[in-house]
Amino acid sequence: MRGATAPWGRPSAPPARTGEPICGVNPHNPERTFSRRPFNNPSHIWTCQGTRSYFTLFLNVSVALVTGAASGIGQAIALAFIRESCRRIILIDLNSEGLQETKQLALEISSEVKVLICPCDISDEAAVNKVMETGMAKFGRLDYAVNCAGFPGGFAKTAEYVIEDFDRVQQVNVRGTWLCMKAQIQQMTKQTPLKPHKY
Repeated sequence: MRGATAPWGRPSAPPARTGEPICGVNPHNPERTFSRRPFNNPSHIWTCQGTRSYFTLFLNVSVALVTGAASGIGQAIALAFIRESCRRIILIDLNSEGLQETKQLALEISSEVKVLICPCDISDEAAVNKVMETGMAKFGRLDYAVNCAGFPGGFAKTAEYVIEDFDRVQQVNVRGTWLCMKAQIQQMTKQTPLKPHKY
């Protein structure tokens, strides 16, 4: 078994391409040991003292939702969910073509993943609620939500900034994010929490 000491319990060397797990010791707390399976193992998971992390423990039976999933950070997070064994995911963005691209990339990672793409203007309350209804009709629950959708607005000095851009930034980045969180929390609070299996 390989061993290495590194900050945050991460291996200091690149993962081996073998079936051996890689272990690390947290230098700030030597009693806490961490290990991760190599990248070529589809179930590679960070563990603490031999127990799967709480985050990855449920992913294969959970439902995730990502806004802004057509590109950039949102797309990267959506694909990271799939790599970490999430098999049901809701993708939201205004860019339909970008959502299709993300879905295709997700299917290349795992052919088992079920992807629901929902073009949506998150500043529209009715549209957000409709997306949630559609998602719950398909998957029945929501366990993880990452709200990455945003509008950058124009780039100008304050005295020259266009009011329409300012209003759109507030509508999407503030109102839209709040609308999504509101709908997501309402769903999460009325469903039965998942219970971990013993490994």
